[in-house]
Amino acid sequence: MQKIIIILFFLTLGFSCTRPPKTIENLWPSEIERYWAGPQFLSVPAMDWKLDSGRLVCVKPGAAKGVVMLTKVIEHPVDGFEIAFEGGFLGAKHNSSDKIGIMMGLKKPTDDKVNFLQGIFAGISADGLLHLEKKSSKLLYPLITGEKLIFNIEGVPQEDGNLKLIIRVRNEAADNQLGEEIVTVKPNTVQGFVSFFVQSATPGADNENAWFESLEMTGKGVINRPENARGPILKIDKEYKNDALNLTVYLAPLIKDNSNKVVLQVRGNGEWTTVAESPATNNYIIKLRAKEVKNNVHSYRVYTHYTDRFGSQKYSYVTGKITEHN
Repeated sequence: MQKIIIILFFLTLGFSCTRPPKTIENLWPSEIERYWAGPQFLSVPAMDWKLDSGRLVCVKPGAAKGVVMLTKVIEHPVDGFEIAFEGGFLGAKHNSSDKIGIMMGLKKPTDDKVNFLQGIFAGISADGLLHLEKKSSKLLYPLITGEKLIFNIEGVPQEDGNLKLIIRVRNEAADNQLGEEIVTVKPNTVQGFVSFFVQSATPGADNENAWFESLEMTGKGVINRPENARGPILKIDKEYKNDALNLTVYLAPLIKDNSNKVVLQVRGNGEWTTVAESPATNNYIIKLRAKEVKNNVHSYRVYTHYTDRFGSQKYSYVTGKITEHN
């Protein structure tokens, strides 16, 4: 009996070692409501998405809207990957062509612009179809507005060098598998960034039409890219005229803390020098002005101290060049 217990113990230990805990990329506190999804995401358009009750919600309908995961990339698809997330439709009415899901194989965003048409779509449409690349099939059960759907996408390497893509969708409440679709693609077609995706033709100027949460990206083909993180400085408008540098800094909504501040530094050939700073406790638009910026000063740096949701002090900065054409 003792030997059996020992054997079971080591079998259990070995099983737990081969099943590491998954990492959810987004951990949005339920009490936060804001339009910034966090430094690891890029929302396109930025003001058409918001955090609400721990979910990412698309608040305006449109042809192609997404939220790109910046800090994890499918870099080596031939090594395999898995993507899991939860989501669903919101609202009472939907056009039959309305879609929710993810886009894979996107190129790196440039100037906050993303060409979603270049990616491979995996998801569902409001007319009850499951879509993967150019293939679609009818779901086994009708969709219910507001239900939580669980999506799982796998990229499985094949001996001929191609990649088998598999999507499975199930309903959480009834625990029903709604459908499965499989296609074979070239690995380079899914290589790149992954984005939540919504296509909605639902009438109305301000309709919450879809939501997402609990994104996971795992597998040997997925690479961490922490250097791609953005924010909380979202944008800087600058003007250099008559030896004065004027900046308007746009911040993402921060957790309110008296220690939040924005600092402007400049540099010539030496060290960075602080020339202006402003508290960032309540305002999301900060104006900074540096007078008498000398000709030998050619660079500026704007950085912000802020408190994250865990209460830790963080900082982020953006650099730029100073020219008369700013």
